Amino acid sequence: MKKLRLFYLILILLVASGKIYGGNFYYPVSSPEYGFLYDIVEREIISDHQGDHLEDFTGPYQFAFDKPELPDIGLGGEVFERSRIQLFALLSEKVNSIKNQKTNACASARGALAAQPSDNLYLYINFLVDEELEKNPDYQGKKWRGFAGEMENAFMLYRKGAFTLQAGRFAAFWGPSRESLILSETARPMDAVSLRYKWGFIHYTFQTGKLDRTRHQTENETVFENRYFSGHRLDLRLHRNFYLGLFETVIYGGPGRPMEWAYLNPFLFYHAYQLNENYNDNTFLGFDMTLYLKGNHKIYTQLLIDDFQIDNEVRGDNEPNEIGFLLGIHTARLYDNYELKAEYLAITNRTYNQVYDRNRYVNRGKLLGNEYGPDGDRATLEVSRWLNSLQRVSLQLMYQRKGEGRYNSTWTRPWMDVDNYAEPFPTGIVEKTFQPSLRFTGIFRKYCFFDVEAGLKFVDNFEHSDGRSETLPFFNLRLTLMLYSLFQLPPLGA
Repeated sequence: MKKLRLFYLILILLVASGKIYGGNFYYPVSSPEYGFLYDIVEREIISDHQGDHLEDFTGPYQFAFDKPELPDIGLGGEVFERSRIQLFALLSEKVNSIKNQKTNACASARGALAAQPSDNLYLYINFLVDEELEKNPDYQGKKWRGFAGEMENAFMLYRKGAFTLQAGRFAAFWGPSRESLILSETARPMDAVSLRYKWGFIHYTFQTGKLDRTRHQTENETVFENRYFSGHRLDLRLHRNFYLGLFETVIYGGPGRPMEWAYLNPFLFYHAYQLNENYNDNTFLGFDMTLYLKGNHKIYTQLLIDDFQIDNEVRGDNEPNEIGFLLGIHTARLYDNYELKAEYLAITNRTYNQVYDRNRYVNRGKLLGNEYGPDGDRATLEVSRWLNSLQRVSLQLMYQRKGEGRYNSTWTRPWMDVDNYAEPFPTGIVEKTFQPSLRFTGIFRKYCFFDVEAGLKFVDNFEHSDGRSETLPFFNLRLTLMLYSLFQLPPLGA
């Protein structure tokens, strides 16, 4: 924290705390502080089982802070006026401690600007200075005295009636869970354009953007490969409380390759196109279903297909299927103040991976889909009690099996060497972990966000070493100071 003292002081002087404002606004999905607001909103969505939830399967959401489900907190209050600009800073300290490992403490600072120049136009910009980012081996940017920095989000969002346009750098999620298999809130923000349109019982979403370039060092030069993303999603309200979502995405690129015009077509079937053109691009297909039940229940499932073998004629057809599966139930108001969430996740080996590095389902070192990654499954149970509208305590139980495959593992084809190839799930020496923990999350006095978790990890085959068992107490803490100020612009024409 010593390294950030001067920087913090400048921000505190710049963003002196004044009256707090929010309003109808689109906050990003790329930080834990905002994630807690999304938790509050999702609790109300599930409780409103009679409502129309077609637009709730693609984020970011629109926050309406004048509604009772979002109480007056540091990120909300009175409604934005056109002449106002909100400046704010999120100053965070993150501590992770686990037995037999060095305690990791990282500071970060986010400075941001949010504005609503008109009734239909929203702007959000923030930079990030972070110690943890500096330690990330996938970070390729500049480093200074143990810190790394970047423009984390910079987007405009225009909404008019049923139409929404978002452009710039932003994160998004698609599906009934924010930790989706196809686009997850844990992904790094993408430089992209997104279009959404609602028509009766149909909601259509299209997004296309540029990902980070891969680089390969030759004897004489560094070769860069361009990488791009395109995807579309169709949500259908088939019954009052039953929803079906269909999606398709593609990762493509190559040295000097520009954006493919066909993949900029929101209505084209990408997988058929790349087959007909004989491209080795990486396409993903899938669907999800969501059912809202009276009594504040939400049941959901999602299936992701990276590669699926239909024929069984040659050795190449023995390649194992690369799929992901998600099943969950979320009860929002169990005995009013209690909340229950149970979920099962399974992702097979090689999912998100491909023979070409440029086609991996990743952006700037993080998966675009679920961050758990391939070659494993996980079951979680979480029981929470809301102490008030802004603070909750949770008991969490987790059991997972993790194989040795990773999204960035070297691509191999063992099925080409033998007939009738088959491999277990998960693969290799499977690390098995049971983890009970207690977690306390909330906002205190509008200006302080805290997230504290303590528990135990019971691990068999630790780090994929056969027969090695470990019991590891752990402690995680995130503490954020939220500072705000409102600047009043002079009237137009003054």
